[in-house]
Amino acid sequence: MRQPQFINFALIIITIISISSCGKRLGDKEVRFSVKVLEFQGSESIQDIQQSLKSRMLQYGVYRNDLIIDAKSKNELFVYVKGIDDIDKVMNLAETQGKLEFWRTYEFQNLMLHLQAADSLLWTNKNEQITSREFNEKNFPLTYGASQSISFPHGSSVIFSDEASRDNYLSLLETSKDRLPEDLKVLKGVDLGELAVHFLKYETGNTSLMKSPVILRSHVETDSRNLPAVMLEFDTEDAEKWKRITGSMIGKQIAMAFDDEVFMAPMVHSEIPNGACQISGNFSFEECRYINVIIKYPISAKLELTRL
Repeated sequence: MRQPQFINFALIIITIISISSCGKRLGDKEVRFSVKVLEFQGSESIQDIQQSLKSRMLQYGVYRNDLIIDAKSKNELFVYVKGIDDIDKVMNLAETQGKLEFWRTYEFQNLMLHLQAADSLLWTNKNEQITSREFNEKNFPLTYGASQSISFPHGSSVIFSDEASRDNYLSLLETSKDRLPEDLKVLKGVDLGELAVHFLKYETGNTSLMKSPVILRSHVETDSRNLPAVMLEFDTEDAEKWKRITGSMIGKQIAMAFDDEVFMAPMVHSEIPNGACQISGNFSFEECRYINVIIKYPISAKLELTRL
């Protein structure tokens, strides 16, 4: 029998939630907070959000009798949770959208002329006595930053050693956006021990390749390296779409973003006909279970939480 094919993705969530086993309460703390919907997306209703939050909490390990989620109005929920060990983690679980998107990447070789044009607006040479590297870093920051990528000229991300450098690069891109392609989408990468800025490409209509696919099944198991992984299977419609996308992207990268942060951009080696996708990395089973819960019960709306 032909074995399922997978694209390997690595994912790390900045705030990790520990999911305990059933049989005892997570802790002895409690919290009350409101969840206000700032902006609904599509046909999602307050009842849909209520059900998603309930499912997340129960799979997180909260006892059913220790959880109250009531609708206060058509755009606000009241949440009370007890028997927990970490209040911030529970609120993070409620706030995370879980928006999953797949993006085409913008290779540097197709972007360098635009970065050079943008650098011309930022040129600040004052004839100072500085080294060639310092000169390039100062006067051609966008081009020089891209050229230092280990995958240049075929890569699609720039790596930085600290947040200040990364955030400054993002600021320079924003300042010079009129010189950059209209179909360029820039996202930060999730902190995987190194800080990245990813260059992605909009499809026609300013959309990603695939957004919020319907997950038919998902579960946690070990991968080929005996490491915990989340296995996803899309529904029939999105599986067919995934087949077309991967079939047309062989030899190219597809970036995977979770709540507008890129965590991996692997190369596609073959068409994937069965709607399968694997999220894997150096994670514990608890971390993978958290990922699985969020992906199973995504929330499209923008939420605002207030502790009561």
